[in-house]
Amino acid sequence: METHFSVGRLISIIHRSAHVYFQKEFGPLGLGHGQVRILKYLEENDGATQNEITNVFMLDKGTISSAIKYLEKGAFIRRERDEKDKRIFRLFLT
Repeated sequence: METHFSVGRLISIIHRSAHVYFQKEFGPLGLGHGQVRILKYLEENDGATQNEITNVFMLDKGTISSAIKYLEKGAFIRRERDEKDKRIFRLFLT
């Protein structure tokens, strides 16, 4: 007898497994899955702006703002004013 799994169900299983893994690995640091994604993005795009991160992850500005404040408070990232446009802050890993 052949067993068929739906693609949606397999994606759900992978998603849950990844969530459990991230929680186990980064939970002791006080980081959630979303914050780890931001750190990974900054690893590859050091100096990105909050607006860039908002557009990449397609989340609202408030969600990204909260995550960035938490990461800054935990000394995972630092913010610096852009030299050309003083209204913009660039984000860097510490």
